[in-house]
Amino acid sequence: MSRALQACYEVQGDIIVIHAPDSAGGVPVEYSYIEAIYGVRDEDWKFVRQRLMRREPGGWLDVIGIELADGTELELRFDITEFCGLSGGSDESGDAGDDDDAPTIGEILNKKKV
Repeated sequence: MSRALQACYEVQGDIIVIHAPDSAGGVPVEYSYIEAIYGVRDEDWKFVRQRLMRREPGGWLDVIGIELADGTELELRFDITEFCGLSGGSDESGDAGDDDDAPTIGEILNKKKV
């Protein structure tokens, strides 16, 4: 079975849960979702920022900020717990983006490969 068939997403309210065996399968699903909903990257929308947030209990969100062609900015929250390989912590805000010790998504994915 191909990796593309193993990875999928599920919308749960304002969070998109990524079901994938690893980051190689999961990360492309995030961008496929964005393109399916908002159109072609760098034409209909552009990447603005990315940060990692803790999700209680014990999960992780990959928060991707985009700007639509009309100037509207959006943040999309992807639950990447299934493939990121880290256990969650518990800070009261639930936001690891403001925590100097919080790993970046790149650090998580590199650690998972080791």
